[in-house]
Amino acid sequence: MNLSLGALAIAVTLNLAYAILGIIAFTHADRKNDSGLSPILSLTLWWPFYDIYDEHGKRLCTAGRLTLLLTGAMYLIAWQIPDTW
Repeated sequence: MNLSLGALAIAVTLNLAYAILGIIAFTHADRKNDSGLSPILSLTLWWPFYDIYDEHGKRLCTAGRLTLLLTGAMYLIAWQIPDTW
């Protein structure tokens, strides 16, 4: 397995982890704010950047931000490294 393909496989796996974290964070959206919009915001791509979660959800947001950063880095590595490595 070359480095480019390995980075792509890691990026796709991290994407799956990011989606799973988002689904779990949706269950921790703070329902006190009954505007009707806040739980839906937790289903967007940028869910870790909203302040609508309880304490456990805030820890998931930290993990989501890290996962998003690592996913982007892996996609860049997969894109920049030639397939001949």
